[in-house]
Amino acid sequence: IEEAAAARQLWPALYKISGRSAATARRKGWSVLAVSHDAWLVPAAFSLDGPDRRQLRRKLRKVEKAGIEIEEANRYRPNAEMAEVAAEWVHRMGGERGFSMGQFSPGHVARQRCFLARHQGKLIAFATFHATGNEWVLDLMRSRNDMPDGTMHALVAFAIEAARHENVDALSLAAIPDTRVTDWARRLGSGCDGLRRFKMSFAPRLQQLYVAAPNHAVLGIAAIDIALRIVRPAPIEDVKTPAKTAMHFLQIGCAERAVATRVNSPHVSDNEAYSTVEIRQ
Repeated sequence: IEEAAAARQLWPALYKISGRSAATARRKGWSVLAVSHDAWLVPAAFSLDGPDRRQLRRKLRKVEKAGIEIEEANRYRPNAEMAEVAAEWVHRMGGERGFSMGQFSPGHVARQRCFLARHQGKLIAFATFHATGNEWVLDLMRSRNDMPDGTMHALVAFAIEAARHENVDALSLAAIPDTRVTDWARRLGSGCDGLRRFKMSFAPRLQQLYVAAPNHAVLGIAAIDIALRIVRPAPIEDVKTPAKTAMHFLQIGCAERAVATRVNSPHVSDNEAYSTVEIRQ
């Protein structure tokens, strides 16, 4: 990786790598920082019982009283309605997110599992998942401004139950920002506090993820670059050809991405699918 970056006059950085890869990077003299957790659960073992899911149960009761209807979309997605919902979300959030966070487009959601929430026939929210092999990963969560409280919780709970029926081994709620970087992320407008509370209401298992770079200076530059790419992404180009897999990706330097092979839990970039290499001895 270092040689490839040097050949293109770039600085290398590894983003959202596992503890195993982080340990190898440290042994090679790289600087490493914990940035987030991968929040995942086993659908077959998931239950609403227990004190850790007390908040989730309250949210689901609110949704039931509000008469919200949840369903999985068939192959023909209500793209016009979904675009309206996505537009309201973008306006409310002050813009799209990008880089390691998905952006809405009909071509993007066409290759995902998609779950819809309706109130009196009107689409008020949707959630999408990357499905690859025996794993699902939460990607988009979009809602209207007047979405009843708990609707998104109900969408994810419905998806977990669907994954259970299909014998999916693991379902990831994607990354939760590490508490040590929450304040810094808040200053950049990420709004990660509410996202963390939402995902933790499902009491998922947490796997620490890291960012790594050859030294502290490059690590700092990479962290800032990644954060800015998340909150100020380039516009997504709609993709018409369905991707066969959903994968992690690697950011190298400030302008380019590299491609290699990886076998861990899946994530997808904002515009295209990439895969990353696990660092091995």
